[in-house]
Amino acid sequence: MLSVLFVCLGNICRSPMAEALLRHKLMLAGLSDRISVDSAGLGAWHIGEPPHRGTRKVLDAAGVSHTGQIARLLIPSDLTTFDYVLTMDHANMDAVQQLLLENPTERSTCIRPVMSFVHDSMEDVVPDPYYDGRYTYVYSLLDNACNALLEELQEQCT
Repeated sequence: MLSVLFVCLGNICRSPMAEALLRHKLMLAGLSDRISVDSAGLGAWHIGEPPHRGTRKVLDAAGVSHTGQIARLLIPSDLTTFDYVLTMDHANMDAVQQLLLENPTERSTCIRPVMSFVHDSMEDVVPDPYYDGRYTYVYSLLDNACNALLEELQEQCT
């Protein structure tokens, strides 16, 4: 089974939105039993909380379930458990790479920015809507990124 982990700062806005979106797309593609999805944050401020109300509102409007999602902290073993660790911005990438340096592993996890899957995007990062309220914009970026990611995952599953 392939596994994907989305990482952002607090695990209440961007990464749970990406998790919910990819799960939804995997369900529609009939791949839920072949690919697992999770999300985690770099800071402990929101551990145990559901996604931010802005994230929930956008997902609800799109008919994408976020049921059961709660914020958790990225831990070193995530870097050996998941096949893909996908970050939302440069600071998230730096933090994940630092965690990998502090906890070396021989497993070759794919660590890359989520927006790197979108070849024609004007954005190379997913901005944090916690500070500016642009949840709909973040949804559109992550929707495109998850569509492109899904194509790559489908190729690996065939």
